[in-house]
Amino acid sequence: MKDERRGRPAARRVTILACALCFAAALASPAREAAPVTRPAQSVQFQSPAGATIDPSSVDFGEQVIGRYGRAQRVVITNTGGAPLHVNNVALGGAAGQYSVVKDACTGAEVVPYRACVIDIAFLPAGKDDFDAELTLVSNAPESPQTIKLTGEGINSAMVPPGGIGR
Repeated sequence: MKDERRGRPAARRVTILACALCFAAALASPAREAAPVTRPAQSVQFQSPAGATIDPSSVDFGEQVIGRYGRAQRVVITNTGGAPLHVNNVALGGAAGQYSVVKDACTGAEVVPYRACVIDIAFLPAGKDDFDAELTLVSNAPESPQTIKLTGEGINSAMVPPGGIGR
């Protein structure tokens, strides 16, 4: 056991000496410059502009009893582009007094790509006639403004068969 005890201090000295030599060598060697950091080239991604797709492209309310609202029809605007769609305005033109926008979830909204917003339109004919109007959508899409045709016919209630339209 005496030999083992004697060997330990010698092993410690050798370890300390080796560490000291490594440290001295590191101090004595010329300073190394840091290797230049190479970054991968940034890929330039093309982002397509916003795109508004309107479904359906036209709305036909059919025959509607004069002075009665029919069921509202829904128009869906989908952003088919790569950037957010900003709808600035939705307006009725033509025989606009016969039609009304019941719900507009698009004006002022930011529609992210591949999402949609809705507009509900109702028809209330004031007389016996065919009424044509247009719904115009103004947005940041390149194809703006976009219009869809609205059609409907006002009929007398006497013309409606029992169990028919308006009941």
